[in-house]
Amino acid sequence: MRNNKDFSAFGGGGIRILDSDNIRLESVVISDNESTKGGGIAIQSSDNTVIVDSQIIGNHVSEPDTPDSAGIPDGGGIRATSVSFLTLQNTVVSSNTAGFRGGGIAFLSSSDLLIDSSTISKNQASRGGGIYLGARFNTTTKSENVQIVNSTISRNVVKPFTFEFQFYGSYNAQGGGISAKYIDGVEIISSTINGNQALGANAQSGGLHTESTSSNISLTNSIIANSRGQDCADGATSVDTVSVIEDGSCGASRSGNPRILALTANGGPTFTHALAENSIARNSSVGTCTVTDQRGKKRDISDGACDVGAFEFIEGLDDVDDTSFFVVPLKSGKSVIFGL
Repeated sequence: MRNNKDFSAFGGGGIRILDSDNIRLESVVISDNESTKGGGIAIQSSDNTVIVDSQIIGNHVSEPDTPDSAGIPDGGGIRATSVSFLTLQNTVVSSNTAGFRGGGIAFLSSSDLLIDSSTISKNQASRGGGIYLGARFNTTTKSENVQIVNSTISRNVVKPFTFEFQFYGSYNAQGGGISAKYIDGVEIISSTINGNQALGANAQSGGLHTESTSSNISLTNSIIANSRGQDCADGATSVDTVSVIEDGSCGASRSGNPRILALTANGGPTFTHALAENSIARNSSVGTCTVTDQRGKKRDISDGACDVGAFEFIEGLDDVDDTSFFVVPLKSGKSVIFGL
């Protein structure tokens, strides 16, 4: 589903799921669509939507050009409101843009969200470049069950935004990777939040931003690093003793450079950040290991501890030195690899 435009009240440039139950999207590509909300997918008043092995790429939401009380440009890739359960698994949400909240995903619902073994990358908004979690409007705290497990939140950006046609004013940038407001019950488990940015005057937190003290986010066996702006800021964020937050913010027990490599194909259905062999995130988590990493590779606990983050370094598989061989392409299209 690509190159569509939908500027109706319910949004959904690529797909609109409205008043529907048990919807499953598998192996779909939703790209280059546009709307005023939910550039790729808009989900509203629906139960149990599952998105598996899919790509939501290059979608866009923009502000309506006339005053409209519902015209808030949220959810460049996905916008979900009044849903009972949304699952993303082995899915890529990348290069989507939203004027206001949730460049990749805007989850504006008091319900359940599971993001598993997925990559949210290179999205842009003003609040929550990768993911925005919270109430649709500024109200009381929502009690939700949100889990982000074995996933990568990478290279997302937030920038200041001013409403041009609506009467909501101007907003600074918050939460390059994730922004959460008026939300309780968020767990980030065995995930990597890396290289996200918060830009502009009064920008807050390139990595993880909790916008209200009434929110509650827990970080377990995870990494936040290489942010532009503070790695983790404000609100109520609890961090376990093995997670690595590079700048030591949010009361982290472990800080320092975790030596994360570039986002690329390391096996598995989605891009990941591999760990360097000498990373402080290696072999340092006891009792908080998921069975597999984001790639689906079994976690190595032979020495009693697994790696922190979404990627498990596996001896003999991930320790190849790319300077120790060279490749000669043949006319047939095949190649010969020579060791040095």
